[in-house]
Amino acid sequence: MQRTQGQAKSVRDLLNARFDIDYYQREYLWEQSHVSQLVGDLATAFLKRHRDGAETIAEYERYFLGSIIISEHEGRRFIVDGQQRLTTITLLLIQLYRNLKNDHQKRTCGQLIFSYHPGRGASFNLDVDERHDCMKALFDGERFDEEGQPRSVANILRRYEDIGNSLAEELRVDGVDGVDGGGVGKGGGDAKGGEDGEEIPAEASTNTFARFADWMMTNVDFVEITAGSDGDAYAIFETMNDRGLSLSPADMLKSYLLSGIDRDARNDLNEVWKKRVQDLCKRYQGADADAIKAWLVARHADPEVEPAHVENMGEQFHRWVRDHHERLRLVDGRAFGRFIERDFEFYGRWFGEIVDASWDFGRACEQGLEVVYRNREWNFRHRYELMMSALRPGDDDEAVRRRLRAVGAYIDILVARYAWSGWAYNRPVMYSRTLKLMAEIREADAAGLASALEDRLGEYGKDFPADAGARYDWGNGRRFHRLLAHMMDYVDRESWAADEGERSGEWRSRYAEYLWSGYSGYEVEHVQADRFRRDGKSFGSGHQAHFQAQRNRIGGLLLVPGWVNNRVRDKKYPEKRSASIYPNVERRKNSDAKDGGRNLLVLSLIGTREECERDKPGFCRFAEFSGLPFFRENTGEFTSADVDARQALYAGLARRIWNVREIRRALEL
Repeated sequence: MQRTQGQAKSVRDLLNARFDIDYYQREYLWEQSHVSQLVGDLATAFLKRHRDGAETIAEYERYFLGSIIISEHEGRRFIVDGQQRLTTITLLLIQLYRNLKNDHQKRTCGQLIFSYHPGRGASFNLDVDERHDCMKALFDGERFDEEGQPRSVANILRRYEDIGNSLAEELRVDGVDGVDGGGVGKGGGDAKGGEDGEEIPAEASTNTFARFADWMMTNVDFVEITAGSDGDAYAIFETMNDRGLSLSPADMLKSYLLSGIDRDARNDLNEVWKKRVQDLCKRYQGADADAIKAWLVARHADPEVEPAHVENMGEQFHRWVRDHHERLRLVDGRAFGRFIERDFEFYGRWFGEIVDASWDFGRACEQGLEVVYRNREWNFRHRYELMMSALRPGDDDEAVRRRLRAVGAYIDILVARYAWSGWAYNRPVMYSRTLKLMAEIREADAAGLASALEDRLGEYGKDFPADAGARYDWGNGRRFHRLLAHMMDYVDRESWAADEGERSGEWRSRYAEYLWSGYSGYEVEHVQADRFRRDGKSFGSGHQAHFQAQRNRIGGLLLVPGWVNNRVRDKKYPEKRSASIYPNVERRKNSDAKDGGRNLLVLSLIGTREECERDKPGFCRFAEFSGLPFFRENTGEFTSADVDARQALYAGLARRIWNVREIRRALEL
């Protein structure tokens, strides 16, 4: 083996060069949780000094993203280890590039993504043939249809969207968006009210985003390890990952616990541990460690310490248990055995159940845990810990599910209110509040659990505001998608329940279908096209700022199949209504229309009460007993006043769906 070279490099230094990836390494496999965690960690490191008013990037924290291994031969540089991280960083850089305002800064960022190399021409710095068209569309800000694409390409598109959503959440400082209008997390005006209603100038948010971009390029580091051949590179890789068969924190915790147990009982308890770990790791690699972290934080974290200390506790949980054994009452062999046989078995099992319900909507419906699935879609970062804090060993399965539904309802209501108002919810202050709530509900009975959750929601106001503070934009569109998907599903269900003559069989929710985005799924549709010069006056807006603010309110939005959105987005409303597209909005391309016209929110926009009574009597019965203003007298036009009316309709739906009473209903109180 030739001499190995290792060098610390910033993102700017590292990606100012071209890399190749061998064909057998080209799958991009990161999931939403991975990118959310990465963006969250980056934002936390950045904001430590940004909130303190650090003047230069040199004063900010640095962040280490690990090592990458490069095999260099024939004048080309091949990534042996690290392509998942580098692909994700490239997607993050594209998000920054698309939203930066300063030309010099934008050009610097762009050169780390796509550049010209003498002898090879222009190409992406992370060069993979099958990804080229997708990456170019993202780089140029164009739409790209994932239908028929390889798994890795489809995954890149989804993770790019996740990164945008996470950036919008994480870079809000004291409730303010981290970027200026037109980009990720856009506030929708020249100034944006903070969480407590204060006026905050847009320059603060613009500076935050621009400063983060500079910090990202200069203060985020890798160690680049370069080998002269593939054989040397893979030998280094194996040495770094395999030699010594290093134990994981979960292994070390098990060893510590078993060491405190009588020898006669060790084998049986080792089997209990091993079976639970095997069951957890069927979900995904590392699920056992995640389960232990969530369990210990949920049941034992001190709410009075800094959240950063709690994070450290989760990362080094084997040491934390050893150092705090007295607090955990690990005083004799019986207590050590109970910690495995009762606590780890119980919390490990239910962590697995929560994961299943979070990712499999069919499974969630079978268990009555649909709200757990919705929590995952909101990407509330500490949902597992909060749900597990309410669980008590000894409760039967149905009692546990009731508690999961109650805490899930709390998360759903809380995050929906934040989304409705345009606030950021994944912030350190939220984690501090969540830790305190965990401590309150750990040993609470059902009534105490309901009261604690209701009281905490009461701190954010008694109900939904009549008007949503948020305005739709490219960066926060996923929030609106979720709100509209839940409203559509709720109206479907209530109309089905009210349709006594037509109802048959079991109710089947389409919520998961409504959430799927893209051309083959659903997309947010503006009823009023973005054509101020053409439509401004007829829409009742003489100023472009008012026109944009009004059309971007949730009352001006629908959720329709992606192919519909693609076909009608620039048309005037009368054309949309008469083009047999809105009236048959569920008709799929190249398919029959067996399910045609089921999109009841669209039907309420384009249809009269009489037409709906004829076509959807159950929907009309629901509209009547709910008292919600679904129908309009003049369905042939859509004006600014109609946005106000639809806003009132959606606010009424929101108050019914995300109602605090859902907590007691979940607990059957």
